[in-house]
Amino acid sequence: MKPAAYLLLAVIPLISLVSFGAQAVSRQRAEPDPHAFDAGVKAYLAQKGHVCLAKRNWPIDVAPDEERMKQRDAVQMPVLKKLGLVSETRVVAHFDKGKNTGEVVVRRFSLTREGKKYLLSQNQAAPAVGGRKADFCVATVALDKVTGWSAPSQGPRPETTVRYTYRVKAAPWLKDKDAQRVFPMVARLLAGERSFELQERFVRTDKGWRAVDLM
Repeated sequence: MKPAAYLLLAVIPLISLVSFGAQAVSRQRAEPDPHAFDAGVKAYLAQKGHVCLAKRNWPIDVAPDEERMKQRDAVQMPVLKKLGLVSETRVVAHFDKGKNTGEVVVRRFSLTREGKKYLLSQNQAAPAVGGRKADFCVATVALDKVTGWSAPSQGPRPETTVRYTYRVKAAPWLKDKDAQRVFPMVARLLAGERSFELQERFVRTDKGWRAVDLM
């Protein structure tokens, strides 16, 4: 009986080794190659790569109390005016705040012909036309290179977080110091070109890796 016992003890490590090797091969096959995410990131940025300022309702009125409090539009709109992107008029606007109603003179800013070039439709793929909701978009982000990713999750639809650096095509007037001062987040994005990492969640589909945000 001892030889049989020795044989069994010898076989168990061999089975474990084969099992470990199969798992290693499986993990190796599941691991994406360095360029596996390029197409997915490019497809994502083609739809979501526009940098917009959340200025969707034009014209934009700036009331005296907004100027006193130095709110966003009160600070940004005069700079856009200086750059020729908006024009300004003074109009009387009606306000209704519960028991307080009345009229106040506001500064009304409207897009100029130059400014309208930056108004994109809600899907941010083409200029806005008709009644489609639009935003004021000032730059476009494109892929520089994929720099890394988390280990894909297990299961029929593996997910991972992809990290990448980017290139930026920005409106020329964003080089203006005042523009960078009143739009600091855009300025940081420009300063981080080809060095700062962005990240996005991706899921593997039968057509390759696709951004979760596009599903």
